[in-house]
Amino acid sequence: MATIMVPVMAAFERDLLTNLKLLEEIVKPAGHEIGLGVIGKPSHFLEQEQRAKMIGNLNKYAKGLKIASHQWSGNVIYDPSPGNLAFSDLRTERGRKVINCGVDFAVEAINTGIVPENQEVYVHTHGGDIYFGKRMPENELQYDRALIRQNLVDASNRNPRVIIGLENLPHFPNSDDPELINFPEKIGRSVFECLGDYKEAVEGTKLKLTFDTAHYGYEFPIGDKIDLVSAIDIFGEHLRHVHISDAKGYWAPYVSIAGDGLVPGQGKIGEEEFIRFFRHLRNNYDLSKVSIEAEVQDADYQNPKNRRETLKRIVKWL
Repeated sequence: MATIMVPVMAAFERDLLTNLKLLEEIVKPAGHEIGLGVIGKPSHFLEQEQRAKMIGNLNKYAKGLKIASHQWSGNVIYDPSPGNLAFSDLRTERGRKVINCGVDFAVEAINTGIVPENQEVYVHTHGGDIYFGKRMPENELQYDRALIRQNLVDASNRNPRVIIGLENLPHFPNSDDPELINFPEKIGRSVFECLGDYKEAVEGTKLKLTFDTAHYGYEFPIGDKIDLVSAIDIFGEHLRHVHISDAKGYWAPYVSIAGDGLVPGQGKIGEEEFIRFFRHLRNNYDLSKVSIEAEVQDADYQNPKNRRETLKRIVKWL
């Protein structure tokens, strides 16, 4: 039995109720547990009044469910301008504030009894490892990875029931790419240059990993075979959470555009690979310890057709 989640803006009662209804209709009858990936605007996590609204709604409608704290996401997390409180470079004081506000929310969910006594709260981190320009020297990359690791360990030590995880981000083209060589300062890069770097960063700690299928799919030119099974096995025992969506396009900054949020099977990863991926998860991982989140986009959030279809596919393929 797996725990299947959807992202919800818990500060908005209507969004919470819409998504709970979906989970009750599709996931529960299939015999799986349901859970929520809590997202929101930066103010929802940074401001006590807004965070109290999220806690109140969850306590009223979702008490006893498994919770993951995803905080906020999108391009805003990469903008280092002074007025942007959402910037989440985990090598900086501001980035540490971002992850600690996620921990603050998780601790409140624990202390108010939303989360049962035997459960942990998983807190995602994202955007904390991006830099711009030419590739950093290897010793500097290693230093930055170690710094991020320590900052995450320090945050996770605040509460034994809070588990922090790193999420794989798309990896960017090599600076020697002839299409990009004239403007390397505009190319965003990750200090974690491969899935193995994420694994190495959490080994020997209680930190865990999130595997995002679409982020991984970004990296491959259209038409290439995308092997999700080999990729997730790199994370192995450190895997805690999976984001499910398909990808489109090919990410080459200032050359071509990629995107995520597609129903699994309706993008370039394809249905056959997702079926193989879920079969592998079912047969080789303890799904009581790995949560699965349907992270697809909908134009109408009150009638989330893509999310509904994605949940149906997940329970079918599991």
